[in-house]
Amino acid sequence: MMGAGPLTKWVGSRSIRTSSIIEEAVAGLPFKNRIAVGTVASSLPAKVDFAICVPARNEEHILPASLASLIDTVERSGAVGAIVLLINNSADRSWQVASSMLEASGCNYLLVKVSLRPAVADAPHARRIALDIGALLVPDGALLTTDADTLVAPNWAAANLRHIRDGTDLVCGSVSIDPQEYTGLPHSVRRCGEVEAAYSAELEHLWQRWTGGDAPSFQIAAMGASLALPTARYRAIGGMPIPPVAEDKALASLARRRDWSIKVASDVTASTSGRLFGRAAGGMGDALRDRATHDDPYCDEQLVPLALLQRLAHVWNGLQFGMGRYAQFQDAIARDPALQHRRMRMSQVMVNLSNARKATLDDTTSALRAAGVRA
Repeated sequence: MMGAGPLTKWVGSRSIRTSSIIEEAVAGLPFKNRIAVGTVASSLPAKVDFAICVPARNEEHILPASLASLIDTVERSGAVGAIVLLINNSADRSWQVASSMLEASGCNYLLVKVSLRPAVADAPHARRIALDIGALLVPDGALLTTDADTLVAPNWAAANLRHIRDGTDLVCGSVSIDPQEYTGLPHSVRRCGEVEAAYSAELEHLWQRWTGGDAPSFQIAAMGASLALPTARYRAIGGMPIPPVAEDKALASLARRRDWSIKVASDVTASTSGRLFGRAAGGMGDALRDRATHDDPYCDEQLVPLALLQRLAHVWNGLQFGMGRYAQFQDAIARDPALQHRRMRMSQVMVNLSNARKATLDDTTSALRAAGVRA
């Protein structure tokens, strides 16, 4: 059995008891007996307004740049923030690099080293633990999360907090692959991304047209490299979902089901790595590597066949307006296998993209004829 191990911590002046926070975060399900806590280091004030929660595994080479961007955005936030860095299952010098840099920075931080059992040693579980710790640190504040291979913009924290103050329940930032790394990716990876983006745009256009424009966006642009929400909302859903992959999409789906206000914020930006070999299972690196090594790779799981989109629009149009409509929509999908789909490969997406473009053209032509304009 693996339990919480002895804690070795350095605590700054006026700090809270970090040991109790860590112990409480890892004691409950789904982590009980699946995690061993090693060293803990912290420098924290009596009260923190927001926490940036980041899982990291064997990231010693990119951590200096990533942490520098986090320290900078905290300093520019206009609020009291702290960096919660969870170093899990690492065999490199990630701990030494992070502790040295954070201690010298003067920034508020909580640094935790843990070992996860193989069954939970993946990206979703690591992010969940980091966020659970953050939720205990800032019970009345806000939680922000990103990845250890990501550089956030200087105004990233301030922009997230502004949207939350304005009433947004979940802020989904705009994440792009580092431009230099993107150009170095295999053609197959870039091509798959281009096909996905094109079909995604067509799907959204047709979805809004077929639902009369009163439906929320069909897809949820949520990426773990840039998410933010009030701690109260995080606790209300019982913590970060932990599917094998795509915990970010699962969180956004829960938010939709509860009629949360979701903001896809173009002013919240981050640049992430385009590496093909991620440090944690289930992350973006795995998806990119699949696209680099398969002739016909899988595409985003949110993309659906065009015929299914039509059926889904019909279901949506038949639901009553008001609160809970999206929950009814999800329940209808769960009950009916005909409304579900298997993840599509790129060749399938390309066929559907061609059909979607034709459908858009047909809709446009029909609208022009109805208006008395010769197409």
